[in-house]
Amino acid sequence: MSRHRIANTVGLVLATLVCWLYGLHLYHAANRPLYSDVKLPSIEPVSPHSTEHTMDPVLSDSNDGILTFVHASDLHISKYVATGGLVHFQHFLRTAVPLVSPRLVVVTGDLTDGKDKQKLISQQQLEEWQAYKRALSQTDYVQRFNGTFYRDQRGNHDCFNVFSQASSENYFGMYSAVGDSSG
Repeated sequence: MSRHRIANTVGLVLATLVCWLYGLHLYHAANRPLYSDVKLPSIEPVSPHSTEHTMDPVLSDSNDGILTFVHASDLHISKYVATGGLVHFQHFLRTAVPLVSPRLVVVTGDLTDGKDKQKLISQQQLEEWQAYKRALSQTDYVQRFNGTFYRDQRGNHDCFNVFSQASSENYFGMYSAVGDSSG
């Protein structure tokens, strides 16, 4: 065996060993407790009927002070794709939200798909925004809790061909739950 070949073999064995040891290090680092030497304070349950108010979080059997929320993202409601998008959003509104019974629903980014039929041109599709608004209007979510129950936020697909808030293509301002108040 030539010296060159031996040197390559030794180099490969050493590189493999180094990689294996580094992988072992990463495995142990990923599986160790985050706080190995920190003693966490115990939290005593307080009756929800107690008149004593503290700023410390209190865990108890009641749901007082707990915010339950649901987050959905990337609906991609499309006028050109019949499956997914709108159908999934309607199912989410009718099934998931009532099942979880949250205090807040947040839907972020890419409410609509904003593409043409061939998915080559990025542009706002009025029909997609109307379908989004129609699905929302079949619930009371936008009005619930004085308008604080349902919040939506535009994503990059919802900004295609929208160059300003005053743009005639800014359908988010007209058809979203929050309008341009946070858009």
